[in-house]
Amino acid sequence: MAPETLILFHGSYLPVDKPRVVHGAYAKDFGDGFYLTLLQEQAEKWALRKFRNMRRSDSSARPIVNVYQLDKTKVLTSCPSLLFPAMSDDWLDFIASCRSGEPHDFAYVEGPMADDKVYNFVESFLAGQIDRDEFWRLAQFSYPTHQVMLTEEALPYLHFIESYDVEERR
Repeated sequence: MAPETLILFHGSYLPVDKPRVVHGAYAKDFGDGFYLTLLQEQAEKWALRKFRNMRRSDSSARPIVNVYQLDKTKVLTSCPSLLFPAMSDDWLDFIASCRSGEPHDFAYVEGPMADDKVYNFVESFLAGQIDRDEFWRLAQFSYPTHQVMLTEEALPYLHFIESYDVEERR
C-alpha cells in the first residue's frame, strides 16, 4: 500500500490543537468520535454554525477551522476501519444504527455526510415514515459532502498543523 497522507479540516468555535472525543453529546452519523472533512468549505460552514450557536454564551468564541495531517495508511493498517466511497444501502444502515445509539468497533470511518436535508430523511427512515426507495429518491445531493470520524485509537495518527479564523480569511 502506497503511503497516503490527508489534509483534514475541523470546524469549531475555538482552536483545537489536541483533539479529543466527546462521548454521548448526541447521536452522530458514525457514532462518537472526532469529526473532520477533506472539504475546507464544509469545515468553514461548520465553524460558522458552531460560532453562531456559541457566541450567545461565550463572547470569546470565534469561527475557527483547525487543519490537520492524517497518515491514512497507518490508520488503515493499525486500526479497525470502515470506508464508504459513496452513499449506499450499507452507508444508510450504518448511519441508522449509529444514530439509534448502537456502538461499533471501528476507530476510523470515512464517507459521505448526512447533511441537514439528508438527516431529516434518515430520521423519517428510522421512524418508518418512508421506505428505503423513498429515502434514495429524496436524498439526491447537489454538492459533495465528506466526513472522517476518529476514535481515541486513531487520534495518535492525526497531527495538528494550524488554526485560522474564518471571518479574518474572507
